[in-house]
Amino acid sequence: MNRLDDAVGPRGAILGSVQPKGQKLSFYARVRDVLDTFQQREEGESERALVMIVDDEEFMRTALELAFQDHYDLILAASADEALRHLTDEVRVVVLDVKMRDKDGFWTYEAIRARRPYLPMIFYSAYEDLKEPYDIINRYRPYGYFFKGRDFQQLLEGVSSAVADYREILRTIDESRVLREIQGLMRDLNRREL
Repeated sequence: MNRLDDAVGPRGAILGSVQPKGQKLSFYARVRDVLDTFQQREEGESERALVMIVDDEEFMRTALELAFQDHYDLILAASADEALRHLTDEVRVVVLDVKMRDKDGFWTYEAIRARRPYLPMIFYSAYEDLKEPYDIINRYRPYGYFFKGRDFQQLLEGVSSAVADYREILRTIDESRVLREIQGLMRDLNRREL
């Protein structure tokens, strides 16, 4: 074990075995702050994920709202523009109609992807012959592609899986950021000691 492992226990708790002095105390306190911030963000993640449903047909938005409301917090959008206005960092998955008036689901997908590159999006379409589903999947790489009016349980399972996977992506991004911050603090400490 190195001195950092000896001094900083689980979740950044300073242990009594090492009593850092001077600038090292500041280093350990800064590491603890970084780890505490990471832990607070993890604990702040709500169990009820926020799902955005984008469909220009009101009866479909209502049907999806009724199906999802017991499991998720929801944002309902009737258009691409409305979806983009209400897109927040808290959204964990987007269920997106393909054929909509004005800007279609493909345009909406690209606009959301430009803002949130890792956000899972699921195409939910009534038009089986609009484009070949395999062509759509290969071109856009959505998290899933489901047809309206088919097995609704599959859509629910797809959303659940997307939420879990996206939470893991966010955790990995946070862990990488924390490690980069700690590496930066260690470089600073090493420069001061030289």
